[in-house]
Amino acid sequence: MKILHVIPDMSPLSGGPVHAAFGMARAVARLGHEVAIFTTKRNGPDDLDVPTDRPVVRDGVAIHYFPVQAPRFWRLSLPFARAFKQAVAGYDVVHEHALYLFQNVVTDHYCRRLGVPFILRPLGTLDPYIYHRHRWRKAVMETLFQNRLMRDASALHYTTKEEMRLAAPYARGVPGAVVPLGLDPADYDPPSPPGSFRARHPEIGDRTIILFFGLAPWSRICVKLMITTGNHCMMISQRRFKVEFAGAQGAVSRRAWRRLPPCRWG
Repeated sequence: MKILHVIPDMSPLSGGPVHAAFGMARAVARLGHEVAIFTTKRNGPDDLDVPTDRPVVRDGVAIHYFPVQAPRFWRLSLPFARAFKQAVAGYDVVHEHALYLFQNVVTDHYCRRLGVPFILRPLGTLDPYIYHRHRWRKAVMETLFQNRLMRDASALHYTTKEEMRLAAPYARGVPGAVVPLGLDPADYDPPSPPGSFRARHPEIGDRTIILFFGLAPWSRICVKLMITTGNHCMMISQRRFKVEFAGAQGAVSRRAWRRLPPCRWG
């Protein structure tokens, strides 16, 4: 089978979705399928140092990078659109990652026109809290292209049952499947020995460590909400806990952060 993954960018700044998309593409390639990724070279405000005139082959996956134009936040890339139009008919299925972006417009238009089925991975975008953020902006995009994209999709790919449950009111009846993300142990070999993190940070002492995984600003929001509630506030204010964050620096606006209730430290 020939499988084409579409993801807006492969920047390390985009966090887990990039790692997950490449991981699933690599796993399927190892099963003998022909797998490619179409993406842009966007790397936050800069560009990745990668060629755009030929694919970069990693672990059997051909990654095609394309230049990005303004508005960069929408991942606009006319070279991507031209290449996708020429190539998509040669694939059996398209697996698209993310919603509300330029790649959605291109994928839906040419897959529908050429009869190629595609699967959408919403990346948590249909979670009620995320769905209602910037609602007026999303409503415009839904009217222009997003609603049609959802109707045309063959299925939605969720990674947990909870994600599928929360997305149900906004999935517009599109069938969904839960396929958890896998981990390749080789990516984490050798693992750090127990106690190594604490040894590198002696200021923690014997306090309990609370670790949040995810885009760093969202993790901070979770903590800010947590510490405004009674017992958690008291325990942290008494320095019984050390809070650490692990994840990419995502894009959460300072305005959104400031709208949260102020922290009460005892």
